[in-house]
Amino acid sequence: MDRLANLLNAAATAISDAQAMSMARHADLKPSNTGAILTLGQHSALTLSELARIIGLSHSATVRLIDGLADKGLARRGDGQDRREVAISLTIKGLRLYADLRQAQSEILIPLTEGLTPMERATLEVALSRILAALTKSRQSADHICRFCDEGVCGQDDCPVEIQAVALSRA
Repeated sequence: MDRLANLLNAAATAISDAQAMSMARHADLKPSNTGAILTLGQHSALTLSELARIIGLSHSATVRLIDGLADKGLARRGDGQDRREVAISLTIKGLRLYADLRQAQSEILIPLTEGLTPMERATLEVALSRILAALTKSRQSADHICRFCDEGVCGQDDCPVEIQAVALSRA
């Protein structure tokens, strides 16, 4: 491994740990639960299978996760498109938690780039976009990569992960 790769590894680990700790303080939930809340907060409703795929859990583990979130009044089940599907959405309490988790992310991430010059910010944005595109191997990996993202910030047309996923689907 070279120095740049090592620095990237350390930064990714530290950022991930800082986010997990901040979200745990705000929500007292496991990372998989916060991933589910953040994912559901961006979509009006997902099927249980879609949610499981995005957050990277088995179907049975996702059922248990949703049971726990429902017990806490954060999520609810509804009817899917057909009898085989169950639609999952956040309750009002879950939507408030979603907003709190987004705030917790901002409190960790925004200060990390405040000391950068405009040129450093632009360079970092290009570099991270290329790294994220390289990490995107499929639609499934794209959805998993962006499970903690605020998709409204990038937008579909500017998200390097979405652009790569679409390109791969056309290939």
